[in-house]
Amino acid sequence: MLEVTLLLIGDMTGPYGVPDGKIDIRDIAFVAIRFGAMLGDARYDPRADITGPTFLVPDGKIDMRDIALIAKNYGKILP
Repeated sequence: MLEVTLLLIGDMTGPYGVPDGKIDIRDIAFVAIRFGAMLGDARYDPRADITGPTFLVPDGKIDMRDIALIAKNYGKILP
């Protein structure tokens, strides 16, 4: 049997700390508190580094591209 997990781009957390199938303020806050962190920094979390100059390719820094992508998907819910 093949198991498939669907994820929304930007769904990083939920009430229990795991993706919950919707993009909401928890997801934006998850990235926002890590804003400015770079690979090697204590605050850097690769889950928050979702894009860079190349779409969907992490670039080692958490910046406005990451927040903007989550904000663009804000409110989306898995069916």
